[in-house]
Amino acid sequence: MKKTIMAALIATLPSVSQAAVNLEIGRGVELVAVNGIPVDSPLFIGKVDNQSLPDGDNQIAIKISQLVKDKNNTKKYNSHVHVLTFNAANQAISVEAPMLQTWERGEEFDKQPQWKLSSSGNTVSYKLGELVSMTNMSVLRNFGEEL
Repeated sequence: MKKTIMAALIATLPSVSQAAVNLEIGRGVELVAVNGIPVDSPLFIGKVDNQSLPDGDNQIAIKISQLVKDKNNTKKYNSHVHVLTFNAANQAISVEAPMLQTWERGEEFDKQPQWKLSSSGNTVSYKLGELVSMTNMSVLRNFGEEL
């Protein structure tokens, strides 16, 4: 009986471990949540920079987190959190953002964000939303509830 159950479990492992959509997070991009689950949640499984998603509609919350120049100083620029909703099946999707280099370019990005989602060199369409912070206390935010 134990051998039968174990064999059945082992037979299902390849289908469970092979996700249909592989999300690759680019340099300077920080993944905040996937399908409503914040990355700092104990429910979140996997590496933050490479995530397996199911086929169909998916939603990711991301932001730019890059070192930039601000006058004579180097500071870390954290953009607003943007929510990207897209549909994909059986493909690898990369998420990229421009390298900002200056604080001003970061502020410009927040006014007109231009994320790049692509798969095998082809653009993946997405719907864009934004989670705007009412304060600078983003550490205390519950992104799962906001999504």
